[in-house]
Amino acid sequence: MHDHSLYDIWAPDNALWTDWAKPVLFASMDAAKMGAMHAPLAVPHVVGEMHPHTAVIVDMAGAAGVAVAMAFAKKGYRPVPLYNGVMGSGQMLVDVRAVAVALAQATETLAGMRLLPDAPPVFMLDSSRMKPVGLTTDFDNRWCVFPQDMPSAQFLQRQGIERVDIVSDESLRTDLNHVLFTYQKQGLSVRLTKDLAQPPQHITIAKRGALSLLGYRLSVILGLRRNSTGGFGGVTPYYGSGSGMG
Repeated sequence: MHDHSLYDIWAPDNALWTDWAKPVLFASMDAAKMGAMHAPLAVPHVVGEMHPHTAVIVDMAGAAGVAVAMAFAKKGYRPVPLYNGVMGSGQMLVDVRAVAVALAQATETLAGMRLLPDAPPVFMLDSSRMKPVGLTTDFDNRWCVFPQDMPSAQFLQRQGIERVDIVSDESLRTDLNHVLFTYQKQGLSVRLTKDLAQPPQHITIAKRGALSLLGYRLSVILGLRRNSTGGFGGVTPYYGSGSGMG
């Protein structure tokens, strides 16, 4: 199966949420070399049933995020991959190989599902996307979520979405906090769970300061490396202490 075919299954033309699916990781992965791509992906159980007025955001590290999103897909949600970090050829600051393999593993199952074109979305994020780093020469493929990377509150509401459920393996990341604060401010209910065996609980999203979003945007522009594919990823330059002359 070619890489573009994988993306076509995850982002079909007739699906309502395809405009937000990111092709970056699919474009940089070699599906034919994913050794475990034909092994079944272990999918956990998620309590509750599908709610047509609820959008879900899964913010979990590595393959776990893909597995949980597929658990929601089995209930009728449309998985929407938002992974925006490129796969490097060597050491990467964010090792997206596990995510890529999990996507390949889940593709056949997803292709066999009869999801409605307007099924409510389950957006997929990697919680390791902005892991702190020190001095390194690794491939810097860290990335973050901007509000424009996800549907606006008004668009969600026009599709009948009334609340957003977050499934996270840690506390809310700064970038997602900005998105959720806007959602809540514009009338969407927000709930959070860290335990798949427990139903999500309503939370109030704290404002991070009037200039925090601008500051966060600047940190991304200055600190992360854009790739020609449209996502994030580039070699971190290393500057030695010497002049380089013998």
